Amino acid sequence: MTGRLVLDGQGKGGNGVWIFQIASTLTTATNSSVVMSKGARAGNVFWQVGSAATLGTGTAFAGNILAYSSITMNTGATCRAEPWRRKAVSMDSNNIQSPK
Repeated sequence: MTGRLVLDGQGKGGNGVWIFQIASTLTTATNSSVVMSKGARAGNVFWQVGSAATLGTGTAFAGNILAYSSITMNTGATCRAEPWRRKAVSMDSNNIQSPK
C-alpha cells in the first residue's frame, strides 16, 4: 500500500465495517496512511493477512491486523486498533492505540 487510503463512514454513526482479505503479505510504504473519515471507526476495520504484515517507517495505520505469521512495525509506525498474529509482533519506537 502506498499513499493515503480514506475509509469514509458517510456519517452513519460509526456502523460501517471494512474487511480486507490479502492472500499473502501486507506491506505499506514509508509514510503511508489509513485515514478514518466521517464517523468511520478503526475498530471496525479488519485486515486478514495470509502471511506477514509490515508497516513501513512513519506509517499511520488503522484497523485490526490479523496476520498468520508476523507483524513488523518499523520505526515511527502507529496503529489505531489491534495487531493480532499467530507468532510474533516486532516493534521499533511505535504507538498502538485502542480502537473507538
